[in-house]
Amino acid sequence: MPPPNTRATGALRLPADLDAGTVTTAHADLVSLLDEAERSELEVSLDLEPDDAAVSPLSLQLLASAARSFPADRLTMGPAASAALAVLDRPKEI
Repeated sequence: MPPPNTRATGALRLPADLDAGTVTTAHADLVSLLDEAERSELEVSLDLEPDDAAVSPLSLQLLASAARSFPADRLTMGPAASAALAVLDRPKEI
């Protein structure tokens, strides 16, 4: 049996519909959480809110940036965030 996870966790639900007026606050919240996580080895969980909304390009950009810049073993994407990021991995049809 694996040892229990003793790391603290932090979660952030980003608005799925970020726009020019709301992205600054969401970005600041994300950077603050990721900075704290780096200092304390916190595990981070990110997702979108609401989880059934269309995802704006700015929301997708923040998720993709976090996924590429934070250690994968300490970052968990929720179901809505995972589905949004999966769109980036799909081959483009011409």
